[in-house]
Amino acid sequence: MKIPKLTTHSLTFLIPILIFHQTDPTNAILQVSTKITLSPINLLTYLPRFAHINDTEARQEITHHNTMAWTCSGRSNGELISKMWNARLILSERVRDAMISVDRAHFTPSQHLAYEDSPQSIGYSATISAPHMHASALENLLPFLGEGKRVLDVGSGSGYLTAVMAELVFPSTSSSSSDTSSERPGDVKKKSGKVVGLEHIRALRNIGETNMMKSEKGRKWLQEKKVEFVVGDGRQGWIDPDGEEGWDAIHVGAAAMEIHEALIQQLRCPGRMFIPVEDSKGLGQYIWLVDKDREGKVSEEKLYGVRYVPLTDAPRTISDL
Repeated sequence: MKIPKLTTHSLTFLIPILIFHQTDPTNAILQVSTKITLSPINLLTYLPRFAHINDTEARQEITHHNTMAWTCSGRSNGELISKMWNARLILSERVRDAMISVDRAHFTPSQHLAYEDSPQSIGYSATISAPHMHASALENLLPFLGEGKRVLDVGSGSGYLTAVMAELVFPSTSSSSSDTSSERPGDVKKKSGKVVGLEHIRALRNIGETNMMKSEKGRKWLQEKKVEFVVGDGRQGWIDPDGEEGWDAIHVGAAAMEIHEALIQQLRCPGRMFIPVEDSKGLGQYIWLVDKDREGKVSEEKLYGVRYVPLTDAPRTISDL
C-alpha cells in the first residue's frame, strides 16, 4: 500500500479522527500517526472543533488524556498495560492486573494492531475502543466492580471490556494485588456475581461471546453463566431472567442522546453508571458518571469530552433478528 505524504494539512485531519472517532484507519496511517507526540497546546491547535468549549477542565482532560495515550502502544499486551500504568492512565493495581489478564489480541480483528492504543473497527459500525478509554471506564467504575457485583456492559461489542470487568468481579485466588478500593464499610460480601454484555445486533453479540471463548477462563465463565452475552435495546437496559434485580455498575459503550431513565432505574442502591452522552447544545459528547446512593438519591457528574459511535436501534435485517 502506498503511504500518503503527511503534510501539516493532513495531520490537522488525521489527528482528531484517530483520537475522537471510533474508526478503522489504514494500517499505514495508523502506524505513522501513532508515533506523533503532541503537547497540549499543539493538540488544541489541531482540534478547532473544541476551541469554542468554555469548560476549561474538560479541555485540559482531553489534552492530557490523549497526548499521554500517544506513547502507550506496545508490542505485547503486557507492554501496552505497563506503559499506561507508567503514564498514570491506569491508577489502580486491580485495574492494571485485570487488563494484563485479558489479552486484547483475542478481541481485535487485526492481530498486529492489537496493542495499539487506538480504536479499531469490528464491523457493523461498531468499534473496540482505545485501551486508555477502557482504563478510564474501569477506574471510574472500580468501587462497584468488586467480587460478587452485578455488572451490565451496554454496547459490549468485541467483549473485551466485558471480560476485564469479569476479571474484577470474579478475581483469581492467586491474585497478588493488595488494592481493596472496591470494599465499602458495611458491605455484605456476596458469594457470586454476574457480568452481562448487551448488544443491539445479534452478530455483535456473537462476536463478543466467540472472543470470550478464546481463553480457558472465558469459556468457564460462559459455561457457568457467570458471564452472558444477550441481544436487546441498550437504552432500556436489561432485566435479567434469573430473577435478581438491578446492577451495581453499568457501562455504556456508545453515545446516548440522553441519560436514559431505564438505566438509572436499574442501578442498585448504591450503584454507578459510566455513559457518554451527546451534549444538548451540540458541543460534542461528554462522559457522565451517574451515582445512586444507598437511599436512592441520584447525582450526575460531567467528566470529559469524547467521541463515540451512537447508541441506536439495530438495523432490521434478517441476519440481525
